[in-house]
Amino acid sequence: MDILKYCSDFYEQTEEIECRHGARLLIIRDAVDKDFDNMKNLLEEQGYSCYATRQEGEVPFATYQNSDEILNLSYIPFEKTVRIIQDTGSVLPPGERRCCSGKSAPDAGERVHEPSDGETAYGSGNGTHCGVAPLVTQVHQRYWEHDCGMTYLIRLGDGRFAIIDGGMAEAGETEHLLALLKEQNVREGVPQIAVWFFTHAHIDHFNGFVKMMQQYKKEVYVESLVYSWVREDLAKGFSPLTEFEETLSNLLKSENPPKLIRPRTGQQFVYADVVFDVLFTCEDLYPQPIPNLNNSSLVLRMTACGRRVFWAADMQDQTAGYLAKKYPKDSFKSEILQVGHHGYWGTSEELNEMIDPEILFWPCPGFRYPDLLEWEGNQFLANSPNIRRVFVSGLEETTLDMTKPILPSPVYAAKDGVIYETDFEGADAWNVFWGCIRGRSQVHYKSYDISFPKEGGCRLSAGEDYCVCEWANALRMEGHPDFKLTFTGCAEAGCEKAALFWNDPTPRVWEEERALRIPMQEGEFKVELIADSKAKKAQLYYNGALAKEMEYVLAKRRSICYIMRKAAVVLKSIRITEL
Repeated sequence: MDILKYCSDFYEQTEEIECRHGARLLIIRDAVDKDFDNMKNLLEEQGYSCYATRQEGEVPFATYQNSDEILNLSYIPFEKTVRIIQDTGSVLPPGERRCCSGKSAPDAGERVHEPSDGETAYGSGNGTHCGVAPLVTQVHQRYWEHDCGMTYLIRLGDGRFAIIDGGMAEAGETEHLLALLKEQNVREGVPQIAVWFFTHAHIDHFNGFVKMMQQYKKEVYVESLVYSWVREDLAKGFSPLTEFEETLSNLLKSENPPKLIRPRTGQQFVYADVVFDVLFTCEDLYPQPIPNLNNSSLVLRMTACGRRVFWAADMQDQTAGYLAKKYPKDSFKSEILQVGHHGYWGTSEELNEMIDPEILFWPCPGFRYPDLLEWEGNQFLANSPNIRRVFVSGLEETTLDMTKPILPSPVYAAKDGVIYETDFEGADAWNVFWGCIRGRSQVHYKSYDISFPKEGGCRLSAGEDYCVCEWANALRMEGHPDFKLTFTGCAEAGCEKAALFWNDPTPRVWEEERALRIPMQEGEFKVELIADSKAKKAQLYYNGALAKEMEYVLAKRRSICYIMRKAAVVLKSIRITEL
């Protein structure tokens, strides 16, 4: 029997829509809440069993199944629609609230199993968990060739892992993610990834998975993959999916393949003591077009140890507006917010205010963050008195123990007078914690060619285009108006241009009047910049000789960037200290 046609026969105002991955959607229009119950009764009459029911504000959800199909139902009051999605070839999420058992899935922070011998139970007034402390890691991204991408690693209370997205996998990101998995692994054997969520079909969100499975498949075990791409004719901006699909196809042919789960709004995924509630999938907007693919993002709300994290992925105004109409404020309120679309016109001011976070995970390059605070759509996040900590993925790696408080503190306080330093010993492109500036809004800049000679140091090479390294972001320099920058190295012959931008936000284009030109010559060099705001002057020294003196009027935001064109140097050390 065609169950969707069977259901549609009872209502005149219906529309059936083909979804991706073989799913189908039936929309019943001009519906009331009673029609939702009627649909449930019809399914039960046809032999479907109820797997789970949930309520989010005024929106009820239900999941039904038989031997071949999964049906997900919802009633959307503001639309006056009942929506039914039929899936074949998918499996059910683990640990949902079962409507026929009489026992609910755990509420936020509730213990889901008792500690066995050798386990430790953690907890406070808001909830308890067992086994090991759940960890949430905003993985440091290199942003070497791109200014977008994000990866989040969650260690569950039983020692397995959940991953959200995977970054661009550039400049050693895949190897770093693998190292993190091994470092945080407390179980025997290879790290076990209980679930890997992919939010949408942009390469900066799934390429880490592709590279991991191509190069290191035997060093991890993936239990399940969760994603649902939007229909290509309803959205624009897809990344090429050929490599993803080939990688997935090979993985599914392996000896112990992962399960494929198509997420549906209203579902609840429970892994040990961490709960993921699905608040939005792309099918919620059907049959509307989704001109911007970011608005097809999977949106999740995670609860661990009684604490909420709102995973906004790359959602923008279309999805944010829909969610604000669909759910009450209580559905969004979260201690931690992953800032939508890296802060580039992400979510909306209305939704950010409803979430009202205290902690921000901001997945963007360090050089973009100070500017993003000025963007119109980020003013609530920039000015809310309730926000006490911001973690920027381009600046640092952040791992939060969900059993412990997150304390407010300066992001970059000088340690023993040192703001930043490196001598490149044992360095590679991953652990040099400064980035090249490149992105669509910096069309005049390209990334350096970077290498690490055996004899030491870091070689930077720039060709016809200007290349920029940001050594100290405005956050790092905040509170340090008076400083001394020293960097040493060896210049190769034929250096056309070398300069510092040091008393303003991140440069967008080369401006001669703002560039502090360095008279770089072939051979060993030592460059010093002494900035003294009290004396209102700055002095540039090259190999001990004063090269330039200038007026120093303290800017609102300051970063330190090194720029070259048609030049190559081997940097030996960089050191920034307080005066």
